Amino acid sequence: MTVDYRLMHVAEAPAVIRFWSQVFDMPEEYQAARLASDLAARAHTYVAVFPDGTIASTIHYLVSRRRDATGLPRLVGEVDSVATRADARRQGHAERLLLLVLAVLEREGCDWSLLVSTDIGRSLYERHGWRCYPEPWRRGGVVRDVPQTSQTYLVRPFDPFGEYNGWERIASVDMAFNHMRPLTVVRDPTYWREYAAVRVGNWIATEGLVIFTVFRSEADPEICGYAMAEFYPVAFQIRDMGVLPSETAAISALLNAVSQEAQRRGIPLNARLYLPREPTIDAAVEQLLGATLQYGQDEGHLMARTIG
Repeated sequence: MTVDYRLMHVAEAPAVIRFWSQVFDMPEEYQAARLASDLAARAHTYVAVFPDGTIASTIHYLVSRRRDATGLPRLVGEVDSVATRADARRQGHAERLLLLVLAVLEREGCDWSLLVSTDIGRSLYERHGWRCYPEPWRRGGVVRDVPQTSQTYLVRPFDPFGEYNGWERIASVDMAFNHMRPLTVVRDPTYWREYAAVRVGNWIATEGLVIFTVFRSEADPEICGYAMAEFYPVAFQIRDMGVLPSETAAISALLNAVSQEAQRRGIPLNARLYLPREPTIDAAVEQLLGATLQYGQDEGHLMARTIG
């Protein structure tokens, strides 16, 4: 049977969204938001299509700027949505699409590529040069009474859609905090306004993510720091954080505020933190979690490959 390996047609976008929803067992609204977060989705999504128009396999990519080990921004191809319908697997469709994307990433000047693999797909990516690398985390239980408020800062939930210049104000903190930080995405105001607004907005709507922000006072509009937190029945998680370099004390204020919210919700005060390792953050985390603090890493899913 002849299979067409090509870019997605605009009219096929709804079918691709339904396909992703079925393969990944996620709501169509979630997949639609993911596709909408890429303004050039038509040029970044490849499909394998049977003669009758049925989609057999898909792949999508984005090109972002990430800092290398020295802090220098480099182009990185982020591959996602590699999916094949169950009755078409192990027939080489995903591999054909992967090779098409690799050629595009090289033409676009990417230095390396990232993807998140399933157990099933790992052998495919390893054959073509991707290698696993760890995602460090910290976890533990809050060991002390959580202060109700900060004596130095005002901490409150922040809705970037309703606040004046919401995304731009978060962007200014992020750029100051991650300036030259190795392996971080270069997230300028356009990134936050056009990409993060869709993706993070979807996490807010569907996963209950809450953005907490720190201010010096209620009258001061400048954000000193932010944290993105999620609350689950057995624990809470902080997946992103940033503070102004001059306001490192805001780190403890944010950790306390997230812990306080978990306590208010009746959630066990078990924390899972994906935060940079540096003295100011380390000290705040150690103060919060004490002897319960554990270090570890997720392995086997995040994969990287050099290009060219």
